[in-house]
Amino acid sequence: MAATREEQRLPTMAAYDRWAATYDSDGNIMQMLDDIFIGKHLPPLIQDASSPHPQTVVVDLGCGTGRNTLKLARLGATVVAVDNSVGMVRRLREKLAQDEDATLAQRVTVVMQDLSAFPAGDLLPALSTLPPHSETSDVATTGQNDVNADATASTDIKKVDGVVSTLVLEHLSLKTFFAVAAAILKPQGWLLLTNMHADIGACTSAGFVDPVTGNKVRPVSINHTEEDILSVARTHGFALDGAVSEDGVRDEAHAAKLGPRALKWVGYKMHLGMLLRLDG
Repeated sequence: MAATREEQRLPTMAAYDRWAATYDSDGNIMQMLDDIFIGKHLPPLIQDASSPHPQTVVVDLGCGTGRNTLKLARLGATVVAVDNSVGMVRRLREKLAQDEDATLAQRVTVVMQDLSAFPAGDLLPALSTLPPHSETSDVATTGQNDVNADATASTDIKKVDGVVSTLVLEHLSLKTFFAVAAAILKPQGWLLLTNMHADIGACTSAGFVDPVTGNKVRPVSINHTEEDILSVARTHGFALDGAVSEDGVRDEAHAAKLGPRALKWVGYKMHLGMLLRLDG
């Protein structure tokens, strides 16, 4: 009989620091579904925002090893890649340095930021140094969408065109996440958001097998429902643009295309995706 794998719970950043070494190569089904969603919905947003504007500025909130950061930069966007995992950010920097397109790194600013500490931290100073373009301007925030209104009321924030945040939300309170997104987006700016679907979140959470110990490691995770996400989003000035996407492993044939780890999830709703716009 196979030995039972020990499961270890770690603080979120500690877990992701350890996951960084294998994050891009461990056959994660959720990432595969996420790439499909992002590949469909991201390019039109960059193209729409770029014309007639000279450049699109996007924050990749919870950038990890840069799955979406690299996509954004290759589409021509100026990217502020934000994370709080040293291991993940180190891997992103390696990718940028090794990419055959030497100009890619010039379009990316990497920022270490604990979102729960916002507006303290390095994100706002990084936004203030972005080159100006026709739709990004310094605007003093009123703090109306920010849980830390007193701290941000006198701060000039350079608003950005869009925010991408995928498979991050389960590790944060909804209030914290949407307060940050609302504070940095310009009016009518877009938020492309994905998360683990609550159906599968009820029986599992993000995690990986540590190649050194063989243990299953899981970071802190919160199972947010679609209804809760949209409710808190509305209180911070966001409105849904289009339909909510729900995806998963449809059948055994679909599982075979995704890889061996997909078979056990046939029939589950796994991935939730949506596009939101900030009122303005």
